[in-house]
Amino acid sequence: MPLVMVCALMSALVLPVFTRSAATLLAGQWPEAGQALAVASNSVLGVIAVGLVWHFNLGRSISRRRIFVLGAVLAAIAGFSPPLLEDDFYRYLWDAYQWHTQASPYTYSPSDFFGDEQLAPRWQEILTGINNPHLKTLYGPVLQYLFYLAYWLAPGELWAWQLVLWLIYLGGLLLILKTCADKNGPLCYALHPLILQEAIASAHPDLLVGLLLLVALLCWQKRMPVVLGAVLGVAIATKVSALVVAPLFCCVPPSQWACRVNAEQSSRHSILSWLCLTSMAVMLMLVLFYGPVVWHTARSGASASELDSLLVFGHQWRFNPLSYRVLELFLPAALARLLCALVLLFGCLGLITLMLALAHRYRRLPVVFLLLLLLFLSPVVNPWYWLWLLPLACYLARPWVVLVAVFAPVSYINSTVLAQINSQYLASTELPFLVPWWVTLLQLMAFAWLLLSEWRWFASGSSDN
Repeated sequence: MPLVMVCALMSALVLPVFTRSAATLLAGQWPEAGQALAVASNSVLGVIAVGLVWHFNLGRSISRRRIFVLGAVLAAIAGFSPPLLEDDFYRYLWDAYQWHTQASPYTYSPSDFFGDEQLAPRWQEILTGINNPHLKTLYGPVLQYLFYLAYWLAPGELWAWQLVLWLIYLGGLLLILKTCADKNGPLCYALHPLILQEAIASAHPDLLVGLLLLVALLCWQKRMPVVLGAVLGVAIATKVSALVVAPLFCCVPPSQWACRVNAEQSSRHSILSWLCLTSMAVMLMLVLFYGPVVWHTARSGASASELDSLLVFGHQWRFNPLSYRVLELFLPAALARLLCALVLLFGCLGLITLMLALAHRYRRLPVVFLLLLLLFLSPVVNPWYWLWLLPLACYLARPWVVLVAVFAPVSYINSTVLAQINSQYLASTELPFLVPWWVTLLQLMAFAWLLLSEWRWFASGSSDN
């Protein structure tokens, strides 16, 4: 156990220590080199810690209280690190400022404020750091409320937003500790390097989506359709990626929901009642969160909410694609995107149909499988997207998913980051953020293995856990 503690502590420490000092000591004039070294060191130390936990079943030898304290300390240490190779946090701070000054972050794009001499120097600095400033925000209203909470604590300060994320992280750790019988899962959540790096140091809010989906799974297991629908509505209003798994939760009731699962009429009635209750709760929450946004944008004459930016994201953005990159070799980009979307759609419908037709056999909900399929098919696979499924994987004790997620930052090996650290590797390409093919192939093999492993776990399930 001491070895795991040492690795976990070092994994957290390299984020602030390496980022602030390695650029000076090792990289001279290129601060990005220190950040890249911090990411690599964090992953190496983290995979040792996570691997030891699962291999030696170390969760049994530490109390839940100590796991909570360990997680709180590691996340607090990681919070002293500036964001690593990321600039998305500028958008979070700016959205909160827009909410405060314009009553909505969806009305104007950041580029509309270029040249505004009335902006304070701090906000000028934040405005300059925003990527894709010509686009309006694409973050949902739930995140906008949280951005504004950080603004209320300290306007324009990243530490306030990291404090909000630290509290969300601790809430998730408490939830997993309370509900997970196997303490290896909570322990891995507490020391997982990807969570420390992306959810705390780099300040990405995607961990909230994963935690909301975990709450949804718990509600599904406890046969609470109205609460389940409400949680799903909040998750969708946080990030639209939750839409992918929402039909699975809404259409497939747990096996105990029907009083007589062998009676066809009773089974149909239970499915319809479950679908109606969950769907109505989802719609109610979406109306509550998006209603004020639509009303305000209608008054201002602007386009509705984040839809415009989401459409640009869906049609144009591309980073670290996996199966989509292979399809691009043979198909036009638009057709490849359409094909990936159709495979995801029919995959989800097929899972729902299979579970409804063979409810007596398939009693586990393959949420992790479906999220892995989403990443496998998506044209954009950022490292922090793994946060959508990590809380679920820790709760369900899926060790290989937890372990492979440690290597998600491998996509930082791309042409833009390498150019920033003056590396000549991929220097011949003019494409930004180009990931080498060997990195793509390694990820494809890992995803194929994980999908097969998750399918076997789903097919062998005999309980709702």
